Amino acid sequence: MNIWFINNLLPLNLNKTHYFEFRTNNSSPVDINISYNNQYIVNTTITQFLGLVIDTTMSWKNHVDKPMDKLSKAYYAITS
Repeated sequence: MNIWFINNLLPLNLNKTHYFEFRTNNSSPVDINISYNNQYIVNTTITQFLGLVIDTTMSWKNHVDKPMDKLSKAYYAITS
């Protein structure tokens, strides 16, 4: 992976890079350690990608909850 990034002149920002594994609700997480240039890449359970909030089980709950929170705050501001 390191050679491919160097050959294609693509720097990898490890502060913004993370990974997560797709799995079902019933499966247990697998302990995986991924490193790049001797630095570990952080594992996460939820991320935002191109405006979509994606979690490891590919459910829409987190994606729907985020705008609902903003809408409820806007509704409160308008009605009060």
